[in-house]
Parts: sequence; structure tokens; C-alpha cells
Amino acid sequence: MSMSLRAATRDDVSQMAALVDMSGEGLPRALWARQADHGQDPLDFGAQRIAGDEGALSWRHATIATIDDEIAGLLITDELAATPAEMSSDTHPIVRPLIRLENMARSTRTLAALAVFEPHRRKGVATALLQRAEMGTGPEGMSAIVTDLNAAGSAFLAKNGYVHAADLPLVHADWETPSNAWVLMRKAP
Repeated sequence: MSMSLRAATRDDVSQMAALVDMSGEGLPRALWARQADHGQDPLDFGAQRIAGDEGALSWRHATIATIDDEIAGLLITDELAATPAEMSSDTHPIVRPLIRLENMARSTRTLAALAVFEPHRRKGVATALLQRAEMGTGPEGMSAIVTDLNAAGSAFLAKNGYVHAADLPLVHADWETPSNAWVLMRKAP
């Protein structure tokens, strides 16, 4: 088994969309479904968005983990601004709690997406990606947001020094999830 990390390319966007959706526990697919053209697959729409040069989920911000040249996992990080993000009346209710939690983690480098395909789990992929993310720690440390029922993600982050910092109820809207809250986890610099 040969694992390596590399910068993402536009050729990766289809698999990146699946991994972003996995990391977001289905929320990305729900949001993409609202924006996609009638009849367009939400993951195809997500791949188109990821293929763009702008935006937090752009391929330009991503690291790909491969095992034997096969995509195994994905990392996307973003540095949260020192000033709070503002919400407008156009801000979808489903993302409002996420923005509020991000505002509690200003000046951190946040894990926007961290996911590993099932066949490659428990092989050190997530650990390698997290270590890569933490090479660029923000002034106030690191942050991640998971759902209250993501026990594996929470345990992985806790094992790596992240602590529960806050939580807020999530809005289900047209996103079907058994979860009831978003949990902000932070790691000091």
C-alpha cells in the first residue's frame, strides 16, 4: 500500500463532490439539489461548483489522498476571517447555524471537508490529511463543525486534541438527517 498526498486537480471534481457530500453528511447534496437545473444530478452540479476557481469548496483549496494512485480521501481547509461573517435575509436558514458557529471560531483554520472513502478507512488517511491541515494552523488554532450524531468524526477530532466548544440546533428544511445539532470543535494553536 502506497499512500500519498497531492494537490487536487479539475480531473478530481466528481470524486471530490462525493467526498464533500460525505463530509457534510448529506447537506451539500441537499443544497446542490436546490440549485441544480431540473433533472440534473445534485452531485454533478456539486462537481461543477467544485471545478470553479472561486469559493470555499473549489478544487484549488483541496488536498487529495491517494492509495496506490486511487483517490482515497479529501481535505479542504479555509481560514476563517477575524471579523464575523454577516448574514442577510437571503441566507438560507439551513446554513445560518453554521455561520454562527464559524463566527465563534474566527481566525481559525477550519476543516471545510475531511472525508475518506469506506474501503480506505482505518489506514491512516484521515490522520495524514489532518496533519497536513494543521501545518497551516490559523492564529486562533483549528476548528471543525460536525453533527451531534457523528460519533466517529467527533472521536477522531477529540483523539487529535479538539474539544467541544459550542453547539447549535440544526435546521432540517429539505435535508433529511437524524441529527439535531451542529457541534463546533476547536484546537488551540
